[in-house]
Parts: sequence; C-alpha cells; structure tokens
Amino acid sequence: EYRARELRALHEKMGELKFLDPACGCGNFLVVAYKELRGLEIDIIRDRIDCMERSRGTQTDSLDDDLRGDNPAFSRVDVHQFHGIELNPFAAKLTEASLWMMDHLMNRKLTRRVTKPYLRIPVRKNPQIWCADALDLEWSQVLKAKECDYVIGNPPFKGYNSQSDEQSAQMERITKWAGGRKAAKSLDLVAGWFIKGGDYARRGGASVGLVATNSIAQGMQPAHLWPLVLDRNGLEITAAHQTFPWDHGAKVHVVTVQMEAKGKRAQKRLFSQAPDGSVVAQSVGAISSYLTDGSGLANPQVGVVRSNVPLNGLPPIEMGTQPLDNGRLILSDDERAALLRDCPAAKPYCRPFLSGRDFLHNQSRHILWLEDAPTKVRQHPTVRPRLVAVQSFRWRSPRDATRQLASMPTQFGKQCAPDAPFLVIPQTSSERRNYIPIGYLEPPAVPSNKIYLVQDAGKEVFALLNSRMHNAWVKRVGGRMKSDISYSTDLCYNTFPVPPGGKDALRKLEPHADDILAARAEAKDKDPEITLAQMYDSVAMPPQLRKAHEALDKAVDRMYRRTPFPSDQSRLGHLLAEYEKMTSPAIDAKHESRQRRAEAKEAGKMLRAGRQGTPAKLVAAPGAQGGAKVRSGDTLPPLFDRPESSLNPQQAPSKPKHRRTSTRTKGGP
Repeated sequence: EYRARELRALHEKMGELKFLDPACGCGNFLVVAYKELRGLEIDIIRDRIDCMERSRGTQTDSLDDDLRGDNPAFSRVDVHQFHGIELNPFAAKLTEASLWMMDHLMNRKLTRRVTKPYLRIPVRKNPQIWCADALDLEWSQVLKAKECDYVIGNPPFKGYNSQSDEQSAQMERITKWAGGRKAAKSLDLVAGWFIKGGDYARRGGASVGLVATNSIAQGMQPAHLWPLVLDRNGLEITAAHQTFPWDHGAKVHVVTVQMEAKGKRAQKRLFSQAPDGSVVAQSVGAISSYLTDGSGLANPQVGVVRSNVPLNGLPPIEMGTQPLDNGRLILSDDERAALLRDCPAAKPYCRPFLSGRDFLHNQSRHILWLEDAPTKVRQHPTVRPRLVAVQSFRWRSPRDATRQLASMPTQFGKQCAPDAPFLVIPQTSSERRNYIPIGYLEPPAVPSNKIYLVQDAGKEVFALLNSRMHNAWVKRVGGRMKSDISYSTDLCYNTFPVPPGGKDALRKLEPHADDILAARAEAKDKDPEITLAQMYDSVAMPPQLRKAHEALDKAVDRMYRRTPFPSDQSRLGHLLAEYEKMTSPAIDAKHESRQRRAEAKEAGKMLRAGRQGTPAKLVAAPGAQGGAKVRSGDTLPPLFDRPESSLNPQQAPSKPKHRRTSTRTKGGP
C-alpha cells in the first residue's frame, strides 16, 4: 500500500511540474527534458500497473483506479508544462513542432510498455513558446515565477568585447537595474540570463540551471556577476560542473551552474571531468564563485578584485614595450641584416625584441630603439622612411593618445628597456602545460607588451611563480584567451596570496630555483634547438625538469599548510581563503574554525585512502604563523630585497648597479 501510494503521489507531482527555457533556440533542452520526464513516467506507470495487479481485490485497489477503464489516463506529463522564449520566429515554431513530435514518439513507447494503445488525438494542449528577446521580456509574462519549478537553458555565448551596441545597451540596463552600474563592461552576454534568472528565482523559488561559457567562473567576472545574482536574491550555488569542452558545434569550454534559495540543500554537488573523460562527483558544504569547494571560505562567493599594486609584498610587475608602430620598427633577422649592410652605425640600436611567443619558441626579432640614436642614423635613407611610416600610421589612429605620439615617431606608447637581468612571464600560455614557462632575459633584450616583467625578482620569486600553487591560481583567476591561459598583473600577480613566514621563509625555495634552472640548462645542452615551449609540454617534459618542479611543488605546498593538497582545486580553495584573509580587516573565529574542520576532514579522507599525509589533529590553524592582514588597495612595502647573487640568463639576476625604470611617453596610452 505504501509503495502504491507513493508512486501515485510522484506520478501526480510530475504532471504539475513546469519548466522554462528562456533561450530555447530550436528546443533541444526542452525536448530532451520532456523525453526524460516521459521516460521516467513510463517506468512509474509500469510499476503502478504491477502494484495494481498484485493488489487486485484488496483495500489498496482504489489507488490505481485512474489506470483502469477503456481509456485510462496513463500519462500526466504533457507539452503544456514546457515554456520557452526564443528570438528567432522559425526556431520558436520548430520548438513547438519538436515537442509535439517527441510527445508522439513517447506515446508510442508507452503503448508498447502497457500493451494498450495510447494516443493524444486531437491535440488539446500546446507548448508555451514565446517569440521575444529574453533580456527585454519580463519572464513572468510567459510563466508566473511562483508557478515555475525549473529554469533550464543554454543562453548565447558572446564575450563582453564582441557584443553588438544593442546587446551592450541591454546588459547596461540589466546590470543597472540589478545594482551593478559598472559591471556591464566586464560581463559576457550570458550573464544577463543569470541576473534575470536569479531575480526570477527569488520571486518564485524556482531552481535555475544554465550552461555558460567558463569565463563567468574565472578572471574578473566572478567578482562582478555573483553578487548581483546570488547575494542580491538570497541564492547560492547548489550544483555545478567545472570547465569541460562543449563539442556541440560551438567548440568552446563551458560550465553548468544550478542556483537555489539559501539553505535549501545542506550538501552541494560539484562535478568535474577526469583526464579520461569520465565525470567525477563530490559532495561539498559550499561552492565558491569559481566553482570550487568553498567550504573553507567565510563567504563562498568571494571574488578576486583587480589591484593596481601588489597586495602581497612582491616586487612590482609591469608590461613590456608597446611600439604602436604598425610593425615598421620591428625587423626579422633578414631585415636586420639588410639594414645593417646599408647602415652599419645602426647596429647598437637594433636590439632583440621578444614577445611571449618569441620567448617560448626561441624566435628572433629585433626593434629599432632610436631614442638615443644620433641624427645620422635617424636620417639614414634606410631608417627615415620607417619613421615616416610610423608617423603616418599614428596620425590615422582613432585614438587621441596614439595621435599625440605621431610627432615623436622614435618614442613608443610604453617604453621598457631594463639594464639588468629581469624575470619575464608570457602573457598567454597553452592550456596543455602544467606550468607557465617563466624565466629570465638580460639586456639588450627589449620585452614587448606581450610579456610581463619583474625587474627586482630574486630566485625566491622565480621559484614561487613557477610553483603549481601559483599556476593553480592563475588558471582560474586569470581568465582565458580562447582556451589558453591568460596572465594578468592586476588579477594574478598583485593578488596572489604568498605563504606565511615572509622573506626568510621564501629564501628556502632558492635551491629549488637553482635545480629548475640547472634542469633547463641540461636539456639545452642535450638539444640546443629545444625551446621552453617544448620543455614544458605536459607529455614530453624532460624527466629532470619534471622532478625539479615536483620537488618545488612539495616545498611550496608545505609552506601553505602541513597536509598535502590532493588537487589544484584544493589548492585554489586554500588560496581563496588566504586571499579572503589578506583583503579583510578581520576574520571571525568561527570562520577560521570552519576552514580548520574542512582541512581536517580532507586530511582524514587522504589517510583513509592510504595516502601519505599529516593526521587531522596536526593541521595548522589558518593564519597561525602570523602575517599582517591588509585592506584591499593598501600599498605594502616590498617584501623582498634585490638579489645578491650574479648569474647568466638561465639563472637568477644579479643586483643592478643602476635600475632603469620603465617610462611612459607623455600622452601615451
């Protein structure tokens, strides 16, 4: 009797559910949802019929009276429960037709399962598909918020830099309405559906689950988006799938996010894709705005905010030279040789010029650095036409700052020519690498604007930035260029939480820096043609270099906490907690206790799995080793002195006698 009663209640509940897809396209999500719901219903009907046959003539016989007779009401689920919004009229009509077709197919399947014909002819109920712009339409006109159970969909993928004027205006209206006036300029178009979906859920209690580009969970967008969606509406992320490739025509990397009212679910579900393509699920206490385990965070929706200065005490970082020359002052090897044949005096002013790609792939280019060149070089027949072309290019620029530089063709938009060895970080790096290849250059090399450089970086800074801990931070906080890692000074470097202990503790990493540099030099000796890009291929990485990095990773991990980190996601969760402390004036004791419990639980799991680790009772309390807490935007004195040891370009830099700071030409960008 209990089973029959529960099956009937579930069957009736399924007939009451209502769904909304506010970006339904041709109806793929609605059709699949309808198919799966009908398939589940058919299983329930079959179970109810079995119960009915077993209970024939008993007191529970009446529980199945709706399944009796010549025309029993087998199916409670119908197409009228499915609602959609679509801008394209043809796609909207196709959605309706697809739902009716799927209804017919599922009716045939039901007929085969119950051995009785089941038809819905004539059609009495219709799908509710509206042809409108979901960002302008009030969704409650399609389906009242209090009547909706689930919002599902796959809104359009369009970055904030590629939106049309109309779409930009829509995003500005939506974010302004939600209270984030400046957020529109940094949010992808899909964020509009999340903002409207969050408000819709607040008014009705629906569960909202959307597919989106992974950009909403990395880079600068989490700090702008999730306060408008979650905090404003009393919601939290209750389930999410971390980044995975979406191969259904779009060829992008996506995430899925489910949002519900706070407190609705004690345990959240977090999914990820294993290297073999299988899906791994875990239960967590909270999910962060970066779609990681947020159990150790005081505020799981904490977002990393841009900072123009290092909050961590690291030496200043800057962008390389930006020529603004339309390529006229940049020379290939052949062009340099031809120019020097005609003008040998220009040799001191043809300096190596490296972008991130040049640095990683051993490619050679040169730049005419004519700031201090004599008049005879500037006016030489092979040089002067290049300066004239630069001047003409700048005059035609739509940017005022570039046009102001037209009268000074030997000057660059940003000039940076260090006179001592300097640390360089490529602006982009392949997603296939476990580590961003970071190294050193020395004068007379000129870094381009596709490279970031640190002029006062010792070996301890080199080691810290080459660690897996820093790479885990960059891969999620820094954003992506397509699928490649995109490094950012104000998001990745200036905000990176350094381990406690200060300069003296980090000095312990110097031997590991030496080991990495020695392994690179050894690989270069064996194969003079090998490039940094080849050295850091995740599959073909030289064994000695891999061992050196693994030893460094263990040393850096131990500086953050005693128990090992099982994954990069675990590292990121710990770093977000450290960032939260670094940028907050105080952390409540119960939140620190919350993080300790989360770390102790993780350590216990590792011990039970047979991994080597520290018992939970030995887990250090967050912040136990000290370290001043600072407010976001505070300027800190440099934590690191300039290095004292001398070295070649494959080693840490020597202390410069005279440091030449970068200059930005007046009027430059």
